[in-house]
Amino acid sequence: MVTPQSIFTLFGVYGDVQRVKILYNKKDSALIQLSDGNQAQLAMSHLNGQKVFGKVMRVTLSKHQTVALPREGLDDQLLTKDFSGSPLHRFKKPGSKNFQNIFPPSATLHLSNVRDGVGEDDLRLLFSNSGGTVKAFKFFQ
Repeated sequence: MVTPQSIFTLFGVYGDVQRVKILYNKKDSALIQLSDGNQAQLAMSHLNGQKVFGKVMRVTLSKHQTVALPREGLDDQLLTKDFSGSPLHRFKKPGSKNFQNIFPPSATLHLSNVRDGVGEDDLRLLFSNSGGTVKAFKFFQ
């Protein structure tokens, strides 16, 4: 099941997610508020048309300028979350190097801080235990 936290993680690659609201009557749709329009545009350009949990995701700009939080005492079934104070925001500082590390989704992963002695077989086992299939490795010195 998709949660506000999983949406925060996915869209947080492309901008600082402020709020997420999964629609109560349409659980396959959500409103995602990012820090600014450039970040929203970046997320849309990289994520629109990508497959997530077997469905092609459609990402468009919303007519809503902000995502409203539920009224006090209203049970929204944990579908709305405010992330504005999150320490996980990557783009708070203007000119951050994180802006240079934005790429569309890829089948290639970059691992770092791999302990000495960990080999290809260890990594293949790790990923296969999580349901992944490793096609190739390249180790750098």
